[in-house]
Amino acid sequence: MTFAQYLRIETSIGGYGCTDKQFIKACLDFILPQAKHHHLYRTARHLFIRDGLAYLNKARDQAFDGLLKDIEYIYSTAEVSKHV
Repeated sequence: MTFAQYLRIETSIGGYGCTDKQFIKACLDFILPQAKHHHLYRTARHLFIRDGLAYLNKARDQAFDGLLKDIEYIYSTAEVSKHV
């Protein structure tokens, strides 16, 4: 999966806050109809979905890492202001 394909799928379902199940369903909607369930395309289909889930998990990690750093900063400044 290219990053552009990932972005198209992610945007269509509302961003990185979607569930894995929603993302997989959107991936299946994105691929060709004959490749959705046929056994000949199984390996390629699973690789496509795994690549997309890897992008999705990386986006979630980056977003939530930033949120956690912001929360830690807020709490650390609040503790410092209590002692001053």
